[in-house]
Amino acid sequence: TDTASMIGYYLMSPLNWLVLAFPADRIARAIFWIISVKVILAGFTASVFFGKKRGYDLKCLIFSTTYALSGYVFAYFMHIMWLDSIYMLPLIALGIEKLVKEGKKPVYIIALAYTFITCYYTGYMAAGFSLLYFFYLLFTEEKKLKSGFIKCVSFFSSSIIAALISAAVLVPTLLSQYGSRGEVLPQEPIVRTAAQMISRLFTGAYSAKEFSEGAPHIYSGMLVLFLVILFFMPQKEKRSKRTIIATAVLVLLFILSFSIDQLDIVWHIFAQPHSFLHRYAFVFVFVMILLAERTFSEDLKKVRIAGVIFADLIIAGMYAAVLIMKVQAVNQILLHLDLLSVIAISLLLFFFITKENKNRNYAFAIIAAIQLVMIAVNGFVYVSVYQFDDHSAEGFYDFVKPMIDRVNEYDSGFYRIEKSFFNTNNDAMMM
Repeated sequence: TDTASMIGYYLMSPLNWLVLAFPADRIARAIFWIISVKVILAGFTASVFFGKKRGYDLKCLIFSTTYALSGYVFAYFMHIMWLDSIYMLPLIALGIEKLVKEGKKPVYIIALAYTFITCYYTGYMAAGFSLLYFFYLLFTEEKKLKSGFIKCVSFFSSSIIAALISAAVLVPTLLSQYGSRGEVLPQEPIVRTAAQMISRLFTGAYSAKEFSEGAPHIYSGMLVLFLVILFFMPQKEKRSKRTIIATAVLVLLFILSFSIDQLDIVWHIFAQPHSFLHRYAFVFVFVMILLAERTFSEDLKKVRIAGVIFADLIIAGMYAAVLIMKVQAVNQILLHLDLLSVIAISLLLFFFITKENKNRNYAFAIIAAIQLVMIAVNGFVYVSVYQFDDHSAEGFYDFVKPMIDRVNEYDSGFYRIEKSFFNTNNDAMMM
């Protein structure tokens, strides 16, 4: 009957204190400001991650903004407690890179501990990413067995330290959950098709029905999709086999996790989620953007025309599959625009970016504009799905305040009250 698990899940973000800067009848507005700050932080931390590696330039802006405004963020922005892990994930990745490449632990320890504290649930998913990304870097960059073993010890000891730092939140939460599990709801069957999953890679493939069911929200724009596919295409200079194998395994693991219930459950702390499926998809979004940025920054001069054409054909095949299968959420106009944008991006990349052309910077600016405009359009489509009537914003306070005052006359104690009426399909405001 305690509230430890609820506090550990919903309330531990330091940004929640921003609510105190707003009067009680503006709580809804306060929540949206907190959401905005968290999304801005996601762009900022992603820019720190990419900027530390390549410099703070237009490329850094493109990929960090793409991460902050990805389909996952727009699908789940009302799930305010999940957003802390999204803005901390790039710092966890930065910490792992520092640990593997420089032997420095503090960034990883602090970032992981903070993520556990703010929301243990998505913190667990971020920890899953840290495990995968550590072994990915170790496999692709470490060739000495002894050195690799030392780095493994360093990684696992750092992870344990991060867990111990956050134990003041994790332990009470764990005990609380074991003590009051509540009634188990009947599990609805998960329905997802290959066409649904592919459709989520295209702009505006979103509906009210598919908000809480179906395929994962992994939209990152056509530039990212094209570059991820291009990563696996033949190049003028061959990649190391270790890199190709490790990257393919990493991507395949997520595809299998989205497809196989048993793997999906592992990501959800071994408990099948009710609605809002594939909540760990933000991890895959970051992996896609990470691979796309690497291709864009390191490999464009190695690209072959055959690789560009083959990548275009793969995306054209995905486009045709979504079109033929008639996925409910797909916006056909935006789908056609996506295909045209991929063709434009591939032409600009090959004829201008891969060569030292005088128009290189102009081509680069056009690619940036295409990517940023399309993710903005996608965000607009996602948000337009939500229905906000007066009671779901400021008017909600005026509607329920008299009832709260009446209850307070009889009992002014601290407990949770739940309303018995229904406002909207996305009614996130709890009394």
